[in-house]
Amino acid sequence: MVASSKQDSHSSKRNEPIGVANLVRDSWHLYLRHARTFIGYSAWLLVPMAISVLLSLAFGSTDTMDIAQAVNGTLGLVIGTWLTIVFIKIIPLLRDKKRLRPRAISKQAWKLFIPYLFLSVIINVLTGIGIVLFLIPGFIVIARLSYAQILIVRKKIDPLAAIKESVKLTKGKTWVLIRRLVGGIVMIGLPYALLSIFIAVAFASMRSLDLLTFFTQTQPTLLEIVSFQLLDILFIPIFLIYWVSMFRDIEQKA
Repeated sequence: MVASSKQDSHSSKRNEPIGVANLVRDSWHLYLRHARTFIGYSAWLLVPMAISVLLSLAFGSTDTMDIAQAVNGTLGLVIGTWLTIVFIKIIPLLRDKKRLRPRAISKQAWKLFIPYLFLSVIINVLTGIGIVLFLIPGFIVIARLSYAQILIVRKKIDPLAAIKESVKLTKGKTWVLIRRLVGGIVMIGLPYALLSIFIAVAFASMRSLDLLTFFTQTQPTLLEIVSFQLLDILFIPIFLIYWVSMFRDIEQKA
């Protein structure tokens, strides 16, 4: 009886989700082991900014600046969506030490682009409705649909099927997921926020400005834009690794 109870205790512990701190730590370990690969992919986010800057420098008119911003936003959405799909595909492969096939992965990501984007719009609308109704329903929607985007990439299913499967997979785990989502964002976001403030303070000091004036009343220089963009490139992979790692853990414990 004692042996049986010990086995049940060990089994229940194995079935418990990994804590937030351990998930964050494991995510950083994976990121640092494959930093060159992750940063190499996320560096594609420099392309929209580079095109926008070139348009501004080449023409420089107010109308051109508006066009440059539109191009930057559109390309940022396209490359950001493609990049997210790529990361969802490569993170499990890197964790399992499997060989990457960049061309095949990129091609698959483009094929999934429209379904993934459509699903993202649905999730954003539902989340927005939940937040408008009240903050808590918004968090519940985020938690219950948090794996739909991963499922549509992993299983190549349609958006509605991905939503249904995410809801099914997260049943009974809503508050655990909310705690993990909030905890992960705080633990990973804190160093990101501190570095952002450090960069802002440095540039504001160089221009003899206070932070409020720096953020609200000045046009950023090219160096400032590049600096903040590079910070995003460094941190975007770790947020995505944590998200995919959450899914892996829940899937294994299901």
